[in-house]
This record gives sequence, C-alpha cells and structure tokens, in this order.
Amino acid sequence: MYSMKNARKAIRACSYNEIVFADDLNAFRKHESKVKNETNMDDIDTCQTELHAWGRANCVIFDAGKESKHVLSRQNPRGDPFDLLGIRFDCKLVMSDTVCSITEDCTWKLRAILRTQRFNTGRQLVDLYKAQLLPFKYRTPAIYYACASALSDLDRTQEKLIAA
Repeated sequence: MYSMKNARKAIRACSYNEIVFADDLNAFRKHESKVKNETNMDDIDTCQTELHAWGRANCVIFDAGKESKHVLSRQNPRGDPFDLLGIRFDCKLVMSDTVCSITEDCTWKLRAILRTQRFNTGRQLVDLYKAQLLPFKYRTPAIYYACASALSDLDRTQEKLIAA
C-alpha cells in the first residue's frame, strides 16, 4: 500500500496544497487574479504530471474519470461544475445549482411536515423541521456566499413554515 505522505510530497513539490478525504486526493493553489487561465491550467497540468509520475513509480493508478481541473474565480472561471463531498460547485462559485438542489429537497420534506399540521402544535412543527431539515441541510456552509437572488427560492420555501 502506498503512503499518502509520498503523494503529498509530489503535490507540494509543485507548490500546491493537498486535501485528503478517505481515498480522495485534491490539490489546490491560490493564484493572483491577473494570472491568465492558460498559465493556471499549465501549472495544474504540471502538478498532475508530477503526481502521475509518482503514481507510476509507486504502482498507483489514478482513476481518470475522477480527475478534473478547475479555476475558481468570480471574474474568469474555467472548467465544468464538479461534485465534492456531495456538493455541486460551479467554477464561478455562484452555487445556484446547489441552492436549487437544496430547495427541491427541502420543499418536499417541508410539505410532508406541514401535512401533519393539524396533529401538531406550532412548537412540534418547528421541532420536526429542526429534526428533519436542519441535519439534511449540511450543504448550508457551501452556499454561505451565494447571491441573494440564488437564495430567494430557498428562503421562500423556509418561510412557508413560519406562515403555517
């Protein structure tokens, strides 16, 4: 079995940082906004090449289907949306896809809670909301900086509980 510490050395040799979660290895580096995306992508390719060279030397094969390259930027993003720990990230970090997904999931759960309204007090409905929706909204930190227009549908969904 290979040592993740050795893989980290290959990433750090390219001036990147790594994040490891279970068997997922992610590398990142902050660039100045004035650096062109072509330069950023060349740097990413260099890091990937170094990591693959380390992998060949240590008999480690990376799953090409799980590899992706992105430049996260509000002004000049590059790459397709990607999933990380169950959260969908767009490269501009607007997070509208994630907010839409959360809204859809919360809407039907809240509807189910509100169907029990005649059997529960207001306090019990809030307790059900806390028990059923708040743990489910583990993605909330990912949408913390989403714009107000992206969050408006989610806000309207949650206001239905207050109106009940």
